[in-house]
Amino acid sequence: MKVFKKTGTNQEDIQEMNRSLVIRLLRKLQICSRADLAKKTGLKQATITYIINDFIECGLVKETGYIDGEKGRRSIGITLNSEKYKVIGVRLTRKYFSVGVYDITGTEYDVLPVEIDIVLGSQVVLSQIKKVISNILNKYEQDIILGIGMAIPGPFFKNEGRIGLMTEFPGWEKIYLEDELKEAFNLPVFLEHDANLGALAEWWLASNIRDSGTMVYIAAGQGIGAGIVIDGKVFRGALGVAGEIGHTSISFDGPLCECGNRGCLDLYISTTALIRDIKSELHNNNTSILKDGFSMPDVIKAVEAGDELAEKALYKVAWYLGFGLVNVINNFNPDIIIIGDELTRFGNYLLDTVRNTVKKHTLPGIYNKVDIEISTFVNDQILVGAGALAADMILKKPSTLIKIDEIAL
Repeated sequence: MKVFKKTGTNQEDIQEMNRSLVIRLLRKLQICSRADLAKKTGLKQATITYIINDFIECGLVKETGYIDGEKGRRSIGITLNSEKYKVIGVRLTRKYFSVGVYDITGTEYDVLPVEIDIVLGSQVVLSQIKKVISNILNKYEQDIILGIGMAIPGPFFKNEGRIGLMTEFPGWEKIYLEDELKEAFNLPVFLEHDANLGALAEWWLASNIRDSGTMVYIAAGQGIGAGIVIDGKVFRGALGVAGEIGHTSISFDGPLCECGNRGCLDLYISTTALIRDIKSELHNNNTSILKDGFSMPDVIKAVEAGDELAEKALYKVAWYLGFGLVNVINNFNPDIIIIGDELTRFGNYLLDTVRNTVKKHTLPGIYNKVDIEISTFVNDQILVGAGALAADMILKKPSTLIKIDEIAL
């Protein structure tokens, strides 16, 4: 017998959706009037007044004084009382993890990066993450901490709350991170693929805020992944692993990847691949300014100085990245592609090669309709995105905030 799911919407659901619509719009506009909210949401003025009065009473919203409106009219401005509420963002990578503190508008208050020794194993690193989060909670004990958002390298099985595979760092696939953090801190926990969070940060918090279209964010760092945002919503696929371009193959007889496939993009496009290629040639090159034990900042300086070995290695990585983006463009037809994460520290040295490669291997009518840019975020946009995820999920249910304030009072 076929069972039909309940899809009806009651009055409480409608009130919650209206509250969420208003509060998320307030976060985007920062300061506006009640009339602005009514116009942009399509809600009646009386409904807006009722919602805002509730928010002011619980301390979520505050008035800012008079602001100029249309036709010279002056209205009382309102804004989120964002300093009162904090969220924790966590980013896990193969070589480090970071824990940050943000308010519900995305303002950053604290960031604690910790280098990882993979020899210690995933369980030890998880304990280190928990310890840093615990220290943060103690430091901000006077604030209201709403939840934890965490950025995870892919493939990430969102429905299961665990990593499918972290190349070069095994053991994480056995850890159910969402359950671990919920049990440790008794807070709402939200996990997401790191590229998806970079995409969300770019969509909602970058200076050029977007309302519609298709954007692909490329996380090009210690691995490579894509976050796909369509009209403000992340496209995740059936299991939550959509955008896992790091394990798409560009060479059927290429080197074997840990995922079992051959010639995966992850093997060619990363800071790890860049450093590996330079090391393999360094002892055969007497002219390079790079020496044994060099780091990424050293490679950046070498490229800027015109070092032939460093330039050649970077060109190779950028060329492969360009080919990866050709596939992304043909599959998703985005309006814009934004490249973020560690490789973007090379700036136009990377971007020029990427654009030229894409242009050469894409139909002109398609290439001319897609922008390829480097992220303008000063801070780590993936970590910012982790904090934004927690805030966004909480703001979908503003009644939670009202209840928290009632308990606090």
